Amino acid sequence: MDELPVSGVIEVKAGLSAQVSVQYTGGWGWEARWLLVTKYLARLQDIYEGAQIESNTDLWAIMNSLLIDANHLGEAFSHQLALAKEVRTVMKSSAELRICRDYANTWKHFKRDGSNARVAYIWEDGTTRAGHYVTIAHRLQNDPPESQTTIDGLELARGAWQAWRAFMSDNGVEEPIGLTQPYLEKLIDHDVARINQG
Repeated sequence: MDELPVSGVIEVKAGLSAQVSVQYTGGWGWEARWLLVTKYLARLQDIYEGAQIESNTDLWAIMNSLLIDANHLGEAFSHQLALAKEVRTVMKSSAELRICRDYANTWKHFKRDGSNARVAYIWEDGTTRAGHYVTIAHRLQNDPPESQTTIDGLELARGAWQAWRAFMSDNGVEEPIGLTQPYLEKLIDHDVARINQG
């Protein structure tokens, strides 16, 4: 099983109590971001299929974290694996990754500089017979909101995940199976079932 660099402390006090803490000593590598993107995608898929959520803010939090981590995964690949040129190429070729970037920058800065700056944001969420959904809107910052384009959140998340998966394969970056296996099985089984349905 792949592991993140950690150190730990276990403190046992008199009686029957114990305290445990984990410290991430090396910071979070690309594997941790990839794990989060994969886990959030699997959870988002569950929610779309009817899994219970406490409120729509749960859905927003998952979508928000997924898009931000999907964007920052590029920085991790660039800096940790020296794949900056390859990251720029995949970012140019993937509309989904560009929307993730626009979302992360909109979330961080609230307002972008320049008339050609793009913004992306959660536009709508709701419930269907099957489960819940979320919609992401994106547009040029100075354009009126009526000019926005929308994309289904799960479609966006899956497209970004697939773009990074293809990037990893193309660049010899091995899937950290020990971390992602339980989620991969769910996501790949879902893809196979969708293909078989036609």
